[in-house]
Amino acid sequence: LADLYRQGHLRYSVPMRRYEWNLDAITGLEINEDVVDIMRRKMLRLGATETWSLKIAACLGAQMKESTLNLLSMGLGLSPDSGLVTLLQQPIAEGLLLKVGSNIRFSHDQIQHAAYSLISNADKPSLHLKIGRSLCVAAKAENADEMIFTCVDQLNRGSTEIKNRSEKLNVARINRHAAKKAIASSTFLAASIYLKLAVSLLEAGDWETDYDLCLEIYSTLAETEYAVGEYGDMIVAINEALLHSRAFEDKFRVYCTLISASGAQNDLKTCLSTGFEVLEQLGEPFEEKVDLAVVMKDVAFTKGMLESKGKDWFMDHHLMTDKKKLFAMRLLNLIGMYVYMSDAMKTPLVSCRMIQLTIRHGLCKESAHGFSAYGLVCSGFLGEYAEAYRVGKIGMAILEKFNSPDVPLARVYAINYGFVNVWTDPLQSTLPQLLVGHNAGLRAGVPEFACVNMHLYLFSAFQSGQPLQELAKDAAGLIKECEQYEQEQMTAVVAPIWQCVLNLIGDALQEDPTRLNGQAMQEDEFLRNQLERENRTAVCCIYYARLVLAYMFGRYNQAADVYNKCLEADLEKNLMAKFENCICTFYGGLTALALQRTDPDPKWSAIVENAISKMETWARSSKWNCEHKLELLKAEKMSNAGDSEGAASAYQKAIKLAHEHGFIQEYGISTERYGVFLSGLGDETASRYQNEQAYAAYMKWGALRKCADIRSFWGD
Repeated sequence: LADLYRQGHLRYSVPMRRYEWNLDAITGLEINEDVVDIMRRKMLRLGATETWSLKIAACLGAQMKESTLNLLSMGLGLSPDSGLVTLLQQPIAEGLLLKVGSNIRFSHDQIQHAAYSLISNADKPSLHLKIGRSLCVAAKAENADEMIFTCVDQLNRGSTEIKNRSEKLNVARINRHAAKKAIASSTFLAASIYLKLAVSLLEAGDWETDYDLCLEIYSTLAETEYAVGEYGDMIVAINEALLHSRAFEDKFRVYCTLISASGAQNDLKTCLSTGFEVLEQLGEPFEEKVDLAVVMKDVAFTKGMLESKGKDWFMDHHLMTDKKKLFAMRLLNLIGMYVYMSDAMKTPLVSCRMIQLTIRHGLCKESAHGFSAYGLVCSGFLGEYAEAYRVGKIGMAILEKFNSPDVPLARVYAINYGFVNVWTDPLQSTLPQLLVGHNAGLRAGVPEFACVNMHLYLFSAFQSGQPLQELAKDAAGLIKECEQYEQEQMTAVVAPIWQCVLNLIGDALQEDPTRLNGQAMQEDEFLRNQLERENRTAVCCIYYARLVLAYMFGRYNQAADVYNKCLEADLEKNLMAKFENCICTFYGGLTALALQRTDPDPKWSAIVENAISKMETWARSSKWNCEHKLELLKAEKMSNAGDSEGAASAYQKAIKLAHEHGFIQEYGISTERYGVFLSGLGDETASRYQNEQAYAAYMKWGALRKCADIRSFWGD
């Protein structure tokens, strides 16, 4: 309409107080309905300098800051009176551009497109290059580092026009700098683009003339491709760096990336063999095969070194400066999780080595992880929960001392709140901290530890009775995240608990609620796959989930078989320090108590006594998490022994504590078992009341399949 108005075909009649037009003339016009073409013709009616300024603006994007235009004007040699901001005033008056505060933007993306189309395709690269060069000169003169992304974008879009070797290398350096800034703000995909452009500007001979630049670009590109889950491109970058590296120290970064990627892809053999080979080159060898005696000797030695050294001693400790020891600490920090998953017996050796290196050679940011990992050993290997809590606190203090970025934070939070504090603090209190660790891992580009934190969150949330529907959504989201970053190792650990949750809710694909077949996994195939990969952690997670389901649905013989599989798989060692140990002991004890009623085999008594003994120890450390479990085990034992009065008291205490501490699922189990006990005494009214309480608890938890199971047994 505005175009027709300017051509005189549409006009406002003052006497008639309305618009008038010549329809015949308008019909005869050749009007291109492409808005881009209309805008182009409008722009061509502007003056030459205004049209030129619009082309420059279009190259910069849909929106630009006045400060950017002023800087570019300086680089182009324009005077303040004839700078780009001045030249764009006419297009602003024409409505092609809008001024919003200190920004100028095109009034529509199609208008920017039209302005950009004024430049021939052949001329676009050279114009972008001219803008990029001018901005770089002006930004350097004004020390305007914040312009780096605008500069590099323009240079990259004109990089095909760069013929000078020196300029190509300079643009590669600028891309490297932009990538570092992008990584610092967790924008890994953008960093990947900058680094790949830098690689495209390099030539084979540059490894000889500009070795440090090439090594930095390829090493950083490998790390960035790992962070975004592009393992194919990562391997290409790693191989290039390894091929041309002049010294072992120069290979270290890409070795670390290769180890992380192998672990993430569930290739634990490659991950750990590479890790221990590199450690040996760093002067920190480990024996290939270890037994309990070797581990206990090293743990005892480390305990002796730690004796009388509290938090203050380490806060005043000198810093580590030996480069090889710093490399070793970083690598031990990296492989610790994968050692735990593949060969838990070596876990104490890794954490002890980190403590020993810290005491002998000084403090570094990885020391925080070392202390937290040693706390895991204290809780899971030694059963010293107070000491575990103490050294975990030292780890947190070291984290704060170094004002550590997100990478160590994600690792330390995972261990402290997933393995150490669960044995002393309320389980529910660990959940927000694990989410903090998850977010820190994503920001830092360490997706493996983002996923570890979230997997620990899911297990703790499940064990503390959080709503199952929400857990199902969280688990599905985590599986997608694991797939996005190709974290196959974590996918294998998360799938069993996700399917367990779906079974309790009532997975439509699942006929037998005690088998892990459905949306998340197919049990037999999944188990076979993990056994082949020697992923002991995932295997134990399968048995853990099956034990919970078998007991919850009253399949006690099946539960006993699965509990034996847990013992055969050495769940206590392979899930060292995880609260799943407590849960398996709890359900194993309840299963033995259920079977003991009809089977006098003394093996059930042995399992019961072991469960009660362990639960007494755990309840002393964490009454909140374990006391109600202990009371239920005692109640069931007294019920079997015919001590009705003692059993009733213990049931009531278990019910009260589970309710007060927010363990809704264990409140349901306790009321359900109390109902069975009362029915055995002939008090059907009281029994029905307890079963109604159990039903309400399971319903609140979201265990709809369990509720259906209760209805089918007791009736509506």
